[in-house]
Amino acid sequence: MPVTIPKNKYSGKVREVTIGATAADGGTRTKTVTVGGESTLPFLFHEGTMPYPPRIAVEIADRWPADWSPLLKEAWGDAVNDPVAWAKAAEAVGADLILLRLTGPVQRGDGSKPTAAEARKAARAVLGATGLPLMVF
Repeated sequence: MPVTIPKNKYSGKVREVTIGATAADGGTRTKTVTVGGESTLPFLFHEGTMPYPPRIAVEIADRWPADWSPLLKEAWGDAVNDPVAWAKAAEAVGADLILLRLTGPVQRGDGSKPTAAEARKAARAVLGATGLPLMVF
């Protein structure tokens, strides 16, 4: 006896978003990443379309966050002490995107706070070090 798999129909669709811009688009990235477009719930391929595969973004920070697990520091090694090296290491392991988290108003160990100029410098350095699309948080 054949089994009929029930299918739900969804009237909505997730909006497609392209992150990054190549030189042809007036940007500086070596590739772009498009996400969205799904007309079904995740991984229910038989109920609709999922035109773009899931993408992996690696979160890095402008300085090592003290509240992160020491296991992450062990896995990334000395790269966590420099956002540029960390971005390059993330690209080397196959990341599709880089998420740069700026520690902004978080105080350093000496009680001082990073300035906007330091945040801008870190973001520009990471942008120049990798061709992957960059998200800044």
